[in-house]
Amino acid sequence: MGERRYYKLLPQFAQTLNGRYVYEQDDVVTRMKEHLNHEDRARTVRTAALDVFQAHGFGEEAARKWLQRHRPEEAVNAWPRGRHP
Repeated sequence: MGERRYYKLLPQFAQTLNGRYVYEQDDVVTRMKEHLNHEDRARTVRTAALDVFQAHGFGEEAARKWLQRHRPEEAVNAWPRGRHP
């Protein structure tokens, strides 16, 4: 993890006391890495869902809109209107 990313995430994972961050270095870094890994997994699932949508005949905009309103796991059963198998 880069220094810039570390300092952008620090407010989410550490508390401040008198304007300074108070934290255990190893604990904060571990939680940050878990957070970033979770985001990577979610991004991978979303990308896979977009691929499924395109295989089902969705356009790119329609697929993104569908994902905003539904969970990515439901993509397997999603079809554009009027195009059911």
